[in-house]
Amino acid sequence: MEPLLLAWYLVPALCLVGGALVILLVDLILLRPGLTSELVGWLAVASVVLAVALSFVSEPRALLVACPECSATLRPSVTILAVLTYDAFTAFVWRLILASLGLILLISRAYVRKLGLEPGLFYASLLLFGFGALVLAATSNIVMLLLAVDFVSIVGYLLTGFLHNDRRSTEGAIKYLVYGAVLSATMAFGLSWLYGMTGTADYAAAARALASGEVASTAWLPMLAFILAGFAFKIGAAPFHQWVPDAFEGAPTPAAAALAVVSKVAGVAALVRLTTVMLPAHLELGLWWRWPMVAVLAVIAMCVGNLGGMWQMGMKRLVAYSGIAQVGYALTCVTLANQRSMSALLVYLTAYALAELGVFTAIVVVAAHGARVVPDMAWSGGEEGAGTLADYRGLYHRSPVLALLLVVSVLSLFGMPGTGGFIGKLGLLSALLEARRVGLLVLTALNTVVSMVYYWRIIRVTFVESDLEAPSVRVPLATLTVAGLVLLGVIAIGIYPAPLVRWAETAALSLFAGLL
Repeated sequence: MEPLLLAWYLVPALCLVGGALVILLVDLILLRPGLTSELVGWLAVASVVLAVALSFVSEPRALLVACPECSATLRPSVTILAVLTYDAFTAFVWRLILASLGLILLISRAYVRKLGLEPGLFYASLLLFGFGALVLAATSNIVMLLLAVDFVSIVGYLLTGFLHNDRRSTEGAIKYLVYGAVLSATMAFGLSWLYGMTGTADYAAAARALASGEVASTAWLPMLAFILAGFAFKIGAAPFHQWVPDAFEGAPTPAAAALAVVSKVAGVAALVRLTTVMLPAHLELGLWWRWPMVAVLAVIAMCVGNLGGMWQMGMKRLVAYSGIAQVGYALTCVTLANQRSMSALLVYLTAYALAELGVFTAIVVVAAHGARVVPDMAWSGGEEGAGTLADYRGLYHRSPVLALLLVVSVLSLFGMPGTGGFIGKLGLLSALLEARRVGLLVLTALNTVVSMVYYWRIIRVTFVESDLEAPSVRVPLATLTVAGLVLLGVIAIGIYPAPLVRWAETAALSLFAGLL
């Protein structure tokens, strides 16, 4: 295919890089802090909107083919620069990442302005973080996989430690950095081992080399363990999760939202592509990878996340442990790695992203409402307004919209019928039942029930308890828009999931049918 034609597929990702460079340039030229914050904020949002729009028009229609099985129109898989794969799965994940990033940028504007952060660097970092996530989700080469993981991690370190004068932010960034350095090196060792044994960095070529059977499968297991440890770090899965609560607590809340949604979605997508392309189910090594390796990781993540969340008093730490458990649920689909489970996974990731963004939207507003700013310092004192669950006491009368958003999002994370989370969990439980993984299904269902213990604590302080002396919370217009979109999305998926399910089925088909 013509190089110029292939370049069109990268336009959405390049929009984020271009937007980041423009923002940094504007930040250097303009000397009025108030004007700069507003301008670069809208430039960041415009970059994401442009990227989403171009993602629908950057795919040449000459590549359209018909899919009689799913009554859909598909595009063949396209390899870009020999290291990236663009297909329906990539398109789905990219648009989910871009939509999530756009909502995060919208809720960031009032937060950045209130707290006096460096707007140019902050927004540019978020855009570059999104760019790295897009590359990570599309990679089909072990060298590019390692580079993308490291790029996302490095920008993540910067965002976590962005509150320069907050000790919690610095502590979270240092822990994130130490864990990231160790586990990136571990993953690099595993990938170099893989390259040395197969002689190729391409996923498909590596699969062919592994299928030759010249080396016993058990000899490859340490290599797979090193690679899986790197993925577990990237998506924040136990037992490599220790950095997650501290990073979430110390990072600016919009940055924590990006770590919770953008990074996890991209990491899970990269894990799925490696599993389905390089370690297919017909390989003995692929079976070892799915069961017991990924399955054990899923169980540990669910149990540690839910049990750890029961004892948390800090709001962001509680959400961090909830995210660890949610990753465990997602990994149950990776243990199956068939078309049915991948479709369920994509629906689940969409519901998770919406609900998580709803929770973080409420946290952002409460954090900005209670924060202090010292004129001579960019930041001081931390996010007092979002520190503990007690700060949300009586939120139903202080801000009914935020209270409704928070409760609906929490119920969706739990899997309450009528919400998107219910459709997502129903899909993954159905996939487990269909594959006769009864033990994993029971553990997933039990962990879902356990999670209601700490989700109920959020609902209780928001609606049951009251603090009539607490001042009302003002919700900025942009944040109110995000709240409305999240509520609409969560409820719409819960009531009428058919369009999303069809799109997810089309995307999942591309991983197995050699299409798109």
